[in-house]
Amino acid sequence: MDTERRGWWIGPSGSAACGLLLAGCLGPIGGGGLLGDASDFVNLDKDGDEAVTVNEFSKWGKDQGVLDAFMGDTKGEIASTALSQGLYDIWDIEGSGITEAEWSEGLRAWFPDGDTQEFTSWDLDQDGTLDRDELVAGFAHTDLLSGWDDDSDGALTMDETYRRFYDVFDGNSDGTLTSDEWTAGLASWNWGF
Repeated sequence: MDTERRGWWIGPSGSAACGLLLAGCLGPIGGGGLLGDASDFVNLDKDGDEAVTVNEFSKWGKDQGVLDAFMGDTKGEIASTALSQGLYDIWDIEGSGITEAEWSEGLRAWFPDGDTQEFTSWDLDQDGTLDRDELVAGFAHTDLLSGWDDDSDGALTMDETYRRFYDVFDGNSDGTLTSDEWTAGLASWNWGF
C-alpha cells in the first residue's frame, strides 16, 4: 500500500501531511475510517434535519480529533506546511505530480477568491507538473492561505480550517451542507470513494 498517497504519511520531522486530516475524517482511499461514503452523512447530521451546518461539521471534527495532527503549537494554530502538503494529496489525481489542470481545479475549488496565479511560477523545474515541494513553496510565496484567516490575526485556527473545508463541500454556498453536496464532494476529489 502506498501510504503516502493514501494520506497516512508523517514526515521525518514529525509533521503530518494534511492528507492525514482528510484520511482521518474520510478514511483512507478505498473506504474505511470514520467516514467513507455518502451514507456516512448521518454521522455529521447530529440533529437529523438532513442538513449539516458549519457548527455540526466543526463539532464532529473536534470530537474526532481530525485536525489534532496539524496543530502547529499549543496556541491552537494549524501548520501551513502540513496543510499545503495535504492539498497536494487531494489535488494529485493521477498520482504522478499535479498537472496544470489539476492545479487549476484545486485553486478554483479551494481558493475561489484567491489572486490570479500562474502555473509556470509554481512549476520551478518547468517539467509541466508540480511535486510536493513545489506546491508547498508555491503556497509559501502567495497569500492564498492567509485568506483562510477569517479574523486576520495571522494564525490559522481549527475553526477557520473547518469552515474552509465546509465551504468547499457546500457547493451552492448557502451555509447548509446537504447529503447531495456531501456525495458530490466525496466524488469530486482524490479520495477514492
